[in-house]
Amino acid sequence: MAGDLSVLIRLHKHELDEKQKELKELYDRLERLEEKQQQLLDAMEREKRAVEESGDDVHFTYADFRRKAERERDALAKDMEKLEEKIFTVRDEMLEIFGEMKRYDIAHELRLRLEADERRLAETKSLDEIALETFRRNAE
Repeated sequence: MAGDLSVLIRLHKHELDEKQKELKELYDRLERLEEKQQQLLDAMEREKRAVEESGDDVHFTYADFRRKAERERDALAKDMEKLEEKIFTVRDEMLEIFGEMKRYDIAHELRLRLEADERRLAETKSLDEIALETFRRNAE
């Protein structure tokens, strides 16, 4: 029976490892999106400064650039929000898997301890019977 729990523990450990890999990939994707967002903000700031430093004839192109950049920024923000939700979901799943794994691990250790106690009790009984039999033979 103790073997059954060790299989479940290994299974949950594997699931936990897979969730950790998934979480790392999600964090990496989020980091790339944040970098893209920062690059976009930097580009918007550079363009704004360039327009302010140049003549009036480029303001109409800046407005188009700004609208496009804001749409892209909004899209990035939505993607980041979806990723953050997915990260929270995966973290919750990891916690659940870890909790189950710990319960199985504790039950497994308890079972092993009980089996060891039963073996010691059986050994003690056996040694007591041998000692009693030896005492009887010596008393005769």
